[in-house]
Amino acid sequence: MQKFKRKAVSIALSLAMLFSILPASGALAADENQVQESVSQTEAASAEQLEVQSEAEGGEVQTQEMSVPQLQYLYIDTPYLMTPDTQKIMVSFQDEVELESVSMVYENVETAEQYEVWAGEIQDATAVFSIDYLENSTAGSYHLLKVRTVSDGVTNEIDLGEAGIDSRFGVNQECDTQPDAVVEEESTSSSARTVNEPGNPVNFLTYDEEGELVESESVEEAVEEAKTDVPAVASRVAETSEKAGNLIVVIDPGHGGYDPGAVGVNGAKEKDLTLKIAKYCKEELEKYGGVTVYMTRTTDTGLSPSNNLSDDLKKRVEYAKGKKADVLVSMHLNSTGLGKAHGAEVYYPNANYNPGVGNEGKNLASKIQKELVGLGLTDRGIKIRNSGTNTLYPDGSLQDYYALIWQSKRAGFPAIIVEHAFIDNIDDYNKYLSSDAKLKALGIADAKGIAQAYGLGKGQWIQNDKGWWYQYADGSYAKNTWEAINGAWYHFDSNGYMQTGWFTEGTAKYYLDPASGVMLTGWQQINNKWYYFNGSGIMLTGWQWIGTTCYYFDGTGVMAADTWIGNDYVNSNGAWVPGMIKPGWVQDEGGWWYRHKDGSYTRSNWEKIEGQWYYFNAAGYMVTGWQNIGGSWYYMDTSGKMLTGWQTIGSSKYYLNGSGVMLTGWQWINSKCYYFTASGAMASNTWIGNDYVDASGAWVPGKVKEEAKWILDGRGWWYRHSDGSYTKSNWEVIGGQWYYFDAAGYMVTGWHWIGGKCYYFASSGAMASNTWIGNDYVDASGAWVPGKVKEEAKWILDRRGWWYRHSDGSYTKSNWEVIGGQRYYFDAAGYMVTGWQNVGGSWYYMDGSGKMVTGWIALGGTHYYLNTSGAMHKGWLKDGGTWYYLNPTANNFGAEGAMTRGYRQIDGVWYYFNKEVSPEGAMTYEGVTPIMGATALGNKTTAVNKMVKMYMNSKRTYPSGALSKGGASNITQFCEILYDEAVVENVKPEVVFGQAMKETGYLQFGGDVKVEQFNFAGLGATGGVPGESFKDVRTGIRAQVQHLKAYASKDSPKNEIVDTRFAYVTRNCAPYVEWLGIKENPDGKGWAAARKYGMSLMESYIKPIYGM
Repeated sequence: MQKFKRKAVSIALSLAMLFSILPASGALAADENQVQESVSQTEAASAEQLEVQSEAEGGEVQTQEMSVPQLQYLYIDTPYLMTPDTQKIMVSFQDEVELESVSMVYENVETAEQYEVWAGEIQDATAVFSIDYLENSTAGSYHLLKVRTVSDGVTNEIDLGEAGIDSRFGVNQECDTQPDAVVEEESTSSSARTVNEPGNPVNFLTYDEEGELVESESVEEAVEEAKTDVPAVASRVAETSEKAGNLIVVIDPGHGGYDPGAVGVNGAKEKDLTLKIAKYCKEELEKYGGVTVYMTRTTDTGLSPSNNLSDDLKKRVEYAKGKKADVLVSMHLNSTGLGKAHGAEVYYPNANYNPGVGNEGKNLASKIQKELVGLGLTDRGIKIRNSGTNTLYPDGSLQDYYALIWQSKRAGFPAIIVEHAFIDNIDDYNKYLSSDAKLKALGIADAKGIAQAYGLGKGQWIQNDKGWWYQYADGSYAKNTWEAINGAWYHFDSNGYMQTGWFTEGTAKYYLDPASGVMLTGWQQINNKWYYFNGSGIMLTGWQWIGTTCYYFDGTGVMAADTWIGNDYVNSNGAWVPGMIKPGWVQDEGGWWYRHKDGSYTRSNWEKIEGQWYYFNAAGYMVTGWQNIGGSWYYMDTSGKMLTGWQTIGSSKYYLNGSGVMLTGWQWINSKCYYFTASGAMASNTWIGNDYVDASGAWVPGKVKEEAKWILDGRGWWYRHSDGSYTKSNWEVIGGQWYYFDAAGYMVTGWHWIGGKCYYFASSGAMASNTWIGNDYVDASGAWVPGKVKEEAKWILDRRGWWYRHSDGSYTKSNWEVIGGQRYYFDAAGYMVTGWQNVGGSWYYMDGSGKMVTGWIALGGTHYYLNTSGAMHKGWLKDGGTWYYLNPTANNFGAEGAMTRGYRQIDGVWYYFNKEVSPEGAMTYEGVTPIMGATALGNKTTAVNKMVKMYMNSKRTYPSGALSKGGASNITQFCEILYDEAVVENVKPEVVFGQAMKETGYLQFGGDVKVEQFNFAGLGATGGVPGESFKDVRTGIRAQVQHLKAYASKDSPKNEIVDTRFAYVTRNCAPYVEWLGIKENPDGKGWAAARKYGMSLMESYIKPIYGM
């Protein structure tokens, strides 16, 4: 048996506290640092309990001559334990009771199994129970039901549920049945008792470190008190709000997120209803002037990231403090779990530590309570709840019970807890909580109470010819001040008029909506520029973190975008991009290059930098001077900038257009025409053909050019230019030939020394080059080569092949040469090549003697065509009035350049090229005609008429005698049957008709197949074999249709198969009429072996029907 280490000390508590039991966990007084915000489930004790309480005070004598045990408190050691462990429960009764035995009845909530345990220790009026939980099988939630006592031989039973006590604990699992709060003190006097005042003495018991029950000598030993040195404040002084003179109210919707609060009628959750009440209160309160309203939560969420109740409450107070709150109003709904209690009550701070806060809270509580009672709610009064564990404020006075209230008081502002109604009472629920309209009424009542407590009034907007101004409820109006109206901020000038647009106050700059005057916050786009205004409406400048992103705003508040701020870059959205490198020019040993903000650089491309174009080579370096880029010439100056317009480079003048491209040829520039040579140099003071350009390079229109020509006079030939001048002592190219004119301007002939070299000029005056003059050789420049011996040019064969030695001993390499009127090609080593050769991207064919071949050639059964240049022709070719198609590239149709034979689809069109018939490869047929699909003949009547007309035009006699036996007495009936059978299988009727007419000679038959067989397509007829027979015309036509469908489609016939050869056909091998001929079919399959069977069918039997 445990020993009690008793230390006599009494703690003065009010009478009601004797019945205050904390359900679920914790001692009677609870830990006020973990506050439950709603009223206790005992509702400050029921009327029955109050009667018992009165008796316990000795007010009434019981009928029996004995003392009935009265419960003082119940203590559960831990609300949650893990096996193996022992749960300890302590139950205390009033001291004058002598207990013989005490037992407790409890149940496992999950299994509903009940147990009874007897106290292992009884000392004075306190009983201690120990329950061992050693196995995992004992896991679950446990609920305390009854306490039974034996005193003076009499057994008494206390039903904890009837007493309003809902105590539970969990084994190996959390027990989540924590109540909203504990019972308040009976007294609501503004002067709370202190520990030195008289009252009913109660011993404060707890367990020591060894698990033994002890009484503490002082409350300081049981409660750890904060030592913060906060001076007492004589009166309540509201902290200045961010807008001078404005009341800041923070509304706290109780519970939220993981914490549902109380659950009442119809499963309604306290957290949901308090949120709605709070929103309605805010909406109404913002209709008053001079108030700013915030909410601790606006959605179904808690404020503690760790889902910790104590932290959640602390965060709510911290939120209010951060908003510089003048008051915190916490919205709640009551619950006992029994559904009997009803009405409204409000908890406010006691008068200790900061009497001003207490007085302000009391006044506010009374105003709200009055409004709620005015809705019809039962008046449960306004109440103070003091610490049940005698926790003290820093000044030594008794602290408030609720954490929300005492933490707010320490923060310097009052907090109240409004318990609007009982969520578990069906009457309260139906009258006040069951609809949004009823919840709104509660929110409005709260707002009215707040407005009355703080003297708020609803003003009104008034407009005159000068603008808008706001009149307060007392008739005065706002001027030279900020005012919060309906949740929005406005500023009024010294005359009282609402201001709009930009507004500066001290160093702060604001923007007031031009239309409504509302002070704007957050992101705002003004005149296509972005600004950011903080929660106080102040325009931000410089670097600012907004959320998780950093932005830069210049001195005027404009957000920077896609630019550099010093060495920092902000993107097109204005967001700072850390790690970006500032772009700029870099010079290294390779030259200049431009580094981008991501560290990359441009290669083989243009880039515009600070308004100028630059080109960077393959290595990424900036180029200068003349550059050929993409086939055009550009000029970059020494700084790399691309030049445009007129530029003098060297001794020549050039014109570069707006894109920097060097112009050539004739060009109009600023209404004048200029000529630029192939090198881009502007021509000047010369003739361009028959046109003259003057010294400035401008074309001189109308100036007539005299013809340049050779003139022969008594001294010889000279060449007069179109302008009358002539060349003297110099070379000149005339007609592609070089000439030399002497000092007098006459053309020279024969051998002449010029500039130290000897040249030969023919009798025409043309300079000889790269040839023999007798036994003397002149090179490509025309200069004589002394000592060179002339040899005969000839073919030479060595071990590597044939090559051609020129008379000077040279030979051609990697080039063409005409020898004896034939073209030959010599490889890089100078040897003559044969066969196919790819030269300059084109294929050529040299025969066995090396001669280049032109025209048609056949190699290995494949035909090719070589143009007059010898290059292989590809694509369409028209030769002798006939079209051919040469393969553009090697594919399944053959080698590159191979002549096409048979069917081929080119650019979406099918063509047929002769195959095994002359002229081989000639295109003789264009297009294909699908066998399947809708008819082109029109509706049935039109189609039948056209087929009948086609038959009548054949001048044949319809074999009615034989075919009438098969159900078609005339051609019309025959065509109607044919149409129906074709359409049902989606085969074109004109194809069926045309084939039947072709195969039977317009129903005249005459071959192996007889008319009586009703076989209209020669099915199965080969070489004297008459083929298939059918019972009637329809069956015969149906067999033909099905046979066509087998060739043209993979679809199954709609009708029962009557074509006995259907299964032998390769399905979908001839989807077109033209492909019915085996010789023309790309896969060599088809209906008939006759050449151009399908084309003949199309041309002679089907196309004519279309013209009918």
